[in-house]
Amino acid sequence: MNAVPLISEPSNGGGYPPSVESSASIKQLRVQARWATLLLLLPWLVSVFIFVSTSRLDPAAGAALLPAVGVALYLVQTLWRNLEKNRSTQDPASLYNTLGAANWLTLARSAAVVSLACLLPLAHSQAGGVLYYTSLTASLVYLAVALADLVDGLIARTQGRVTELGKILDIETDAAGLLVAALVAVALDRIPGFYLAAGAIYYLYILALHLRRQRNLPLVHLPPRPYGRITAGFQMGLLVVVLIPIFSPLFCSIAALFFMVPLVFGFGRDWLVVSGRLATDASQQSRVDKLAAQLTRVYVSPIIRIIMLAACGYLLMTSWPAPVPFFWLVTVGGTCLLAGVGFLGRGASLLLMLLLGSNLSPYEASLAPVLIFAGAVILLLCGTGSWSVWAPEDDILYRRRLSRFGLISG
Repeated sequence: MNAVPLISEPSNGGGYPPSVESSASIKQLRVQARWATLLLLLPWLVSVFIFVSTSRLDPAAGAALLPAVGVALYLVQTLWRNLEKNRSTQDPASLYNTLGAANWLTLARSAAVVSLACLLPLAHSQAGGVLYYTSLTASLVYLAVALADLVDGLIARTQGRVTELGKILDIETDAAGLLVAALVAVALDRIPGFYLAAGAIYYLYILALHLRRQRNLPLVHLPPRPYGRITAGFQMGLLVVVLIPIFSPLFCSIAALFFMVPLVFGFGRDWLVVSGRLATDASQQSRVDKLAAQLTRVYVSPIIRIIMLAACGYLLMTSWPAPVPFFWLVTVGGTCLLAGVGFLGRGASLLLMLLLGSNLSPYEASLAPVLIFAGAVILLLCGTGSWSVWAPEDDILYRRRLSRFGLISG
């Protein structure tokens, strides 16, 4: 969910010359759009039917279903408003008469987001079993949404059908999915309410752009940030994990706080760029970006690694006389050592988070485990920085190595 590039508003039905508009193509495309509309509304309609047929559609359940229909209608409007942008980015003169496999997959992701929102009424259940399975189902649904996000763009590039419509649908589906997943996680008490700011920040940003246009103020063109999609991917991963009901709400809250910071600051940075207050170079980096990256790489990450090693040493010494299983001593100590020296540090940090955040962990939420967990979150987000032994994850995350082998576009 990168900040969307600013594009000029179409002046006449998409801004394309009427001579290239094929009435037959538009007619066929609108037929498919009607089927897509049904696809997006179907999860909500099915949910209403189930609640009515089981006599559970009380005022509270009805109100909890409103976000689902709101998301569905918003995505339907997005599709119809941008239908005439179903053109090749390489040849904008020709309009595709079908949505194509990639767009259908994105629309299926959108329908899954609506299905996720339909779980909100179950979050008010008093039965522990219902809440457990609702949370687990929400995690699986959002995992499917996140994994499919890796595929729709690949299909579009493979088929040579990269369209502006596809880009818009992908961005809006990501944004809606993040907001809905955050709503469900908060409703299920998996994370605190402050994380809703992460779900809402995209829409606040879009509203700010709209208001600036209304006032006829200049807007600077903003290509996607190099690290914007990574930040969005981290949010998806976070919500998939915190919705799994085997992780401690305390550690989920700590992770949510640290994860949302780069997302919120990223949109703030984008706003400064588009409003002309912050200049960027050809690689879309500002002086602030470069300074923050330098400070993080040289100072913040190495210091965090030292703190983690010290906290881990203290935890192991105090745990040794206690009946802590040998497995936990080895895995926590070993992964903390890997993160501390910067050997596969992001991977080790992720494993540390899963171990310490799990309800199975024998360690209480005392200072040392919290410090190690918080440090692991920071290293996962920022990398292990200077003096790392081996950090191949950075190449993968920033797509440098994948681009070299031609697996993705640069």
